[in-house]
Amino acid sequence: VEILLAGNTYTRDQVTRDLTSRFERFKTNDETLFNLRRVLNARQTSLSAARAELEQMLSKRNQLVAEVAKLEARQTMVTVAQTSSEFNLDDSALARVTQLVRDVETRLDVTERMLAADIQFAEEIPLSQPESANIAEEVAAYFNGPDKSIATSVAAEVTVDPQF
Repeated sequence: VEILLAGNTYTRDQVTRDLTSRFERFKTNDETLFNLRRVLNARQTSLSAARAELEQMLSKRNQLVAEVAKLEARQTMVTVAQTSSEFNLDDSALARVTQLVRDVETRLDVTERMLAADIQFAEEIPLSQPESANIAEEVAAYFNGPDKSIATSVAAEVTVDPQF
């Protein structure tokens, strides 16, 4: 049997071999397509997983960037604290000087009060001087005049208290 196809004549064996060859190619291509689809699906799954991992990594990166900024701020605070502690002056000497000034002021106040008291006592009747034996006689002698009765009456009223 001969088969006429597109103006050419072919034997049955030729057509069978051609059909077998084409069918084998079809099966190979179909299997290749199936395998390529499996590869495509695997790659898409892998790509999705990679994208998810990339998103996680980017999120983690952003978190780490924020953490680094936080650590830099803490480092700046520590540096500032170290700088300020380098200039931490010992104020105990200043406190001692302040207390010394207060003590001197107190001593001066006490001395001024004592001097003021001495001045007041200087104006009073001195207690350490010996008293005249009879002040009445001195007054009478001073006022020794024509009217001795006034002088004696004045002298009689003036008495000396020996306690002072």
